[in-house]
Amino acid sequence: MYFSKARLLVIFVLLAVAVVLPMRWVDSQLQTEDACCHFLDSDICAPVLCFEFAWTSEKANLTLSSWNGKLHYLTFAFGLDFLFLLVYPVVFFLGLQQIAKYAPWQLLKKLATFFAPAVLVSGVFDAVENACLLGYIFGHHAEWLLKTAGGCAGIKFMLLIVGGLIISIGLLTLLPKGWKWLARK
Repeated sequence: MYFSKARLLVIFVLLAVAVVLPMRWVDSQLQTEDACCHFLDSDICAPVLCFEFAWTSEKANLTLSSWNGKLHYLTFAFGLDFLFLLVYPVVFFLGLQQIAKYAPWQLLKKLATFFAPAVLVSGVFDAVENACLLGYIFGHHAEWLLKTAGGCAGIKFMLLIVGGLIISIGLLTLLPKGWKWLARK
């Protein structure tokens, strides 16, 4: 059976949504005041995301103590995240490939072509981040694990933000042509 890249993209988007929904539920189970963080003078209450950027043992330990008796949710979240990191890079990769193929602007095509492999690397950074955080939770409470996790999370998100911007701009350029490109092979 043959699947076009556009159809594979739709399949992987649906898989990503299927994994994100339970991840959001787990996040809701871990909501505590100590698990929230601040970014650019804004409160962010996404506990797992905030834990990725704990950076210090003091913040990580405060968050972990606020989750006393709820670590099973956190380990489930990591399991889902390991599954998710196999899906979302493919979504971005295929999305960028579609933009590279159908975008009307040469510069946009070149950017999409260049960044397509880079978003695949985001999954590697996510895996290292998860391994460091799990190592911190269940092993040594070494601050270097938190710093490595935060650095990997930062690189991962930067790659995904740039890839997402390219995809968004590409979709805006394709809107006047309609969505016929999705049905193409």
